[in-house]
Amino acid sequence: MRLPVLLAAAACHTTAHAQLTTWWDGPATGNWSDASSWYYNVVPTGGVGIYIANNATVTFDIPLVPGVTGFRLGHVAGEYGHLKMSQGEFNANGFNIGYVGQGILEFSGTAHIQCTNFNLATQAGSSGSATINAGEVAATGITVGQSGVGDLVLNDGYLHATGYYAASLPGSFGIFAQTGGLFEAGTANIDHDGHGVAILAGGEFNVTNLNVGRGTTGQPGELFIQGTADITVLNTFSVGGTDLGTVTQTGGTVDTHKVWMTTQPSGIGTYLLQGGVLDANEIYHSNAYPTFDMTGGTLIVGEFGTPTNNLSLTPTGGLVLPGGKNLGDMTVHGDLDLGNAAAIRYQLDTPANSDLAIVNGKVALAGSLLAILVNPPTPGDTFLLIDNDSNDPVGGTFQALPEGASVTFFHGPDPYTFEITYTGGDGNDVVLNATDCPPDLTNDGVLDNADLSAFVTLYLAGDLAADFTNDGFLDNGDISAFIAAFLAGC
Repeated sequence: MRLPVLLAAAACHTTAHAQLTTWWDGPATGNWSDASSWYYNVVPTGGVGIYIANNATVTFDIPLVPGVTGFRLGHVAGEYGHLKMSQGEFNANGFNIGYVGQGILEFSGTAHIQCTNFNLATQAGSSGSATINAGEVAATGITVGQSGVGDLVLNDGYLHATGYYAASLPGSFGIFAQTGGLFEAGTANIDHDGHGVAILAGGEFNVTNLNVGRGTTGQPGELFIQGTADITVLNTFSVGGTDLGTVTQTGGTVDTHKVWMTTQPSGIGTYLLQGGVLDANEIYHSNAYPTFDMTGGTLIVGEFGTPTNNLSLTPTGGLVLPGGKNLGDMTVHGDLDLGNAAAIRYQLDTPANSDLAIVNGKVALAGSLLAILVNPPTPGDTFLLIDNDSNDPVGGTFQALPEGASVTFFHGPDPYTFEITYTGGDGNDVVLNATDCPPDLTNDGVLDNADLSAFVTLYLAGDLAADFTNDGFLDNGDISAFIAAFLAGC
């Protein structure tokens, strides 16, 4: 018989009450409640350390195991221990999946684990794998890949901890994947001296602080945000704080107070926004210039960069919302360069209460201008879109909107026309002036006979888009007002 790792003296082996450890010594497949499968022929409960290796798969089929001093799956090199839990409760000081060998945990149903430390791949050379399909795991600390190779998959259920680490020690590798369920933690570290990877594709991921690239060994931390993942970081989302950190977002929603990139000279932070929504009060850096590359998705940000550490916003695609969900300002401490496949959208209420982009660097425009009219404008209203803080003129124009062009936005079904200028404000700001001109119904940037024809077509069809007098119905007054404004040369 293989000699186990014992914590008790040999004299203590004769009584179950005196033992400090017990281990599975039964067949390759069995139930926890089978006393003959345990070394002392007693089903282990509280007050002992419990080990499973021997290439065995054990199904947990009892209501409760309280107060276990330590639990190990795969406590022997070259062997595995496999635990299946779909019911019952397990309380342990330490819960190790892959201690020296290989550990496997399958978790579902109404099962519940309460422990101080929940570790996957505890020792160098070990491997640990856990799949949570339902139930609840609550731990003070969760480490995926403490010294070996660990992977944790949350498909459903509830997983929460005070602290979370993926790849804790040098040489370790840890991967966390979430497709559903709820994950909650105080601070979550992806790469804490090892190579840590997290793939968030669904469910809710709620933490106080999230660190991607927090180690010192040069091993990367990588976060992939996809699908319908809903991520909330209450305080700081650090990318490349002290080590290599990369975030690739192609879907999902991130809601955070601040994204802090490259916080130390040793850090290298990269955020690739390709899809989904990134909503942050602040995005900034403290040391070496990081990479923020926006090619898609939606960016909502209040302050981008700082007065002492400029950071240019150069989206080549996607949508920028200056005020976010509510009316407000976006300040860019650096350049704003809106590529031709990108767009910026404003919410316009009144001239004194609308979205605004304040740029403390150069402004270059090639993308699209979009707007939501919160209330109907009054002819003569002036809306400041970009407060260009430098003395440089605006480079380029919004797509299909040269200087002085007319653009139409709608409040409900009603169209309203604005004239755009890139020399407004103090001479180099982007401004919209509400006019009483007829709408550019063909959206080609000019008012011509095609717009007149489009108006007649709408009018004859009874479409309220032709209600030019905004009185709620169509009559000769709409025709007269439209033609008068059209002939006035708007």
